[in-house]
Amino acid sequence: LAEASIGVPYEQVVHVVIPQDTIVDLPPFGSLTVDLCALTLDSIPNLPDGLIYECSGGDCTWQVDHTDSVINRVCVKISGTPTEAVLPDDSLLVYATVTAGAFNAGTGTCDPLTITLPDSLTTIIYKTQLKVTNSTSVDKKLNSLGLSLYPNPSQSRSAIMTFALSKDEIVTVKVRNMQGQVVAAVLSEYFPSGSHEVLVNTEDLPSGVYIVDFQTETMRQHTNWVLK
Repeated sequence: LAEASIGVPYEQVVHVVIPQDTIVDLPPFGSLTVDLCALTLDSIPNLPDGLIYECSGGDCTWQVDHTDSVINRVCVKISGTPTEAVLPDDSLLVYATVTAGAFNAGTGTCDPLTITLPDSLTTIIYKTQLKVTNSTSVDKKLNSLGLSLYPNPSQSRSAIMTFALSKDEIVTVKVRNMQGQVVAAVLSEYFPSGSHEVLVNTEDLPSGVYIVDFQTETMRQHTNWVLK
């Protein structure tokens, strides 16, 4: 999710793709393919103060219409003006429930399976990141890094990262996809104060837009990296 700042109006629309079926391991039946006919967003319990979420459709329950060839996509909007800081490592938890069964075209509702699936198969806990900062103090710290990445865009799957440290620190660099998942751990090493260059090499990543996450013991900064 896009970074937010205390006292600054925020709005982020999240697009959710709902699969039509899934494979579950259900003793004594073994591995089964079951149709999904509904998804419910139950709660986002640790949403930062000042922010709310709203669902397309209003009640945060969506039916999965198997008679429709169009991929099921829904939207969740997070908006408001945050009033508290959230550290980068604090995960935002999203609780959702899926219902296995058949879509009833006559009523436009979901007819659940006659067998009961365990909660471990129907309850989803999704973790993502929503960092909320005090923009004034953070900007001063970030500007002192002199962080840059070249070439960007890159065709060779590698780039040179330059940065400057005001004191001796451990530096950690990770590459994340646009969902916030770590797809490459570049380094975690001790560096003395001064200017440095390191090679960011991600040979196995497909083309796309990624986030290079740079972190020390006292500050953190990220930059987008385009792989062609």
